[in-house]
Amino acid sequence: MNSEPKAEEKGIFNPLMDDFTVNYDIDGNLSPKPFTAKSLEITYFPEPIYTHVKTALVDAIINKREINPVLEHKRREIEEEITQ
Repeated sequence: MNSEPKAEEKGIFNPLMDDFTVNYDIDGNLSPKPFTAKSLEITYFPEPIYTHVKTALVDAIINKREINPVLEHKRREIEEEITQ
């Protein structure tokens, strides 16, 4: 997406050392498009892309850091770390 926020967009910080890309069918036509959160940067997305990227990035961070995914407080901590 972009690095300059618009009023209806929310920021996600990607703390990973690699760009994080997730596919999302934003148009509802069974043709998902890639959306990327750049490594060590804040990227801004409109809803519902923001929510989709945030959820997938939290899962990726949990896996990368080898955190038990059932620890809900850890998931909340990561969400606080990445949301702007």
